[in-house]
Amino acid sequence: MKGQKTGGREEGTPNRLTKELRAALKEIIYKEFQGIEARLEKLEPKDRLELLTKLLPYIIPKVKEEEEDNKRSRIEKVEFVVTKGEAKENEIKC
Repeated sequence: MKGQKTGGREEGTPNRLTKELRAALKEIIYKEFQGIEARLEKLEPKDRLELLTKLLPYIIPKVKEEEEDNKRSRIEKVEFVVTKGEAKENEIKC
C-alpha cells in the first residue's frame, strides 16, 4: 500500500551498520587518545596551543553571550583607592 510502512526496522530502532560503525570509531579514538600526551609533547609550543585551543570547546562548554552579559551587569562598581602612607580600611598601601 502506498504511504504505509510494511516492513523494515521499527521506528526508533538504531541502524545496525550505524551502531557497528560507531563502535569501530569509538575504538579507534580510544586507541589514539592512549598516546596523545606523547604526541602533544613532540609538537612545537605554537602548534600544541593551537590544537588544544581547537579541542577546548569539546571539554569546556562555551559561555553563552547572554550569560556573559548577565555576569558583567551584576558588578555595578569597582573602586580602587591607592594612598601613600598607612592604608585605611579597604585601601591598599603602596
